[in-house]
Amino acid sequence: MKTHQKIIKSCLFILITMLVLTVEAQDKNTSYVVCTYMKAKPGMEQDYKALAQVWKKIYKNLERDSIAWALYEVPTNAGVQGKYHYVGAIFFGSQKGMADYYGDKQLFNNTKGLSPNEINLMQRSDEIREVIREDVMIWRGVVRNKVSYPKYLWVEQHKLNPNERGKDYLDMTGKVTVPVIRKMVDAEDLEAMYVFQRRLPSGTSADFNLFRILGFTSFEKLLAYPEISNKVFSEINSNLIGYDWKPDITELVAEELWKLVDTTFEQ
Repeated sequence: MKTHQKIIKSCLFILITMLVLTVEAQDKNTSYVVCTYMKAKPGMEQDYKALAQVWKKIYKNLERDSIAWALYEVPTNAGVQGKYHYVGAIFFGSQKGMADYYGDKQLFNNTKGLSPNEINLMQRSDEIREVIREDVMIWRGVVRNKVSYPKYLWVEQHKLNPNERGKDYLDMTGKVTVPVIRKMVDAEDLEAMYVFQRRLPSGTSADFNLFRILGFTSFEKLLAYPEISNKVFSEINSNLIGYDWKPDITELVAEELWKLVDTTFEQ
């Protein structure tokens, strides 16, 4: 098995033992994801796409340090003033790995294989793109049959309502949502579901606390999801008799479509 595949398996899809949403093998480690939300500056769209290829080369140089990278386009934000149009995601196998990465500024020390023009592009990053915000997230659970980066992600941002706990949301997700998702994944109507907890920014003042992300191999399957999921839910809802279901644990703050542009992971 190739090195980057081993890294992705250990880095991206590690589950937390304490959680109810445990549907696959668990690991004592914790995976962290840093998402940078960006847009290309006016007239810099082509330069930004070239810059993205430079980042890919740099992050491939860092694979040995359990670091992986993916870039997503956000079509639902296209043309919206002040909104990001791209999301860069960096995956770390541990909190220490993330701290070492930022503390040592490894990014600018890994220019192996880059041409002078590519190094120049990297140094012009702030001129080419604007960073809107940055999130630090922790993986809380995943339902999937194989390690992959789905081409399309439907990203839901949830905010916990007052007096509710993240554990209750995960418990409800494990009992109510996971059986539906598992059946759809097995039928290949859905590639995967992921759950993140947002760590930074966080707290009651944060505009959202949790991500629920659905992964699809095609846009057609994404469009078919509501109808199919409702049908599957109606087929298995007898298992929920007696369960105190609280659909108002969270408020759905926003929904976005993320389309995979590139990644260091070879499908």
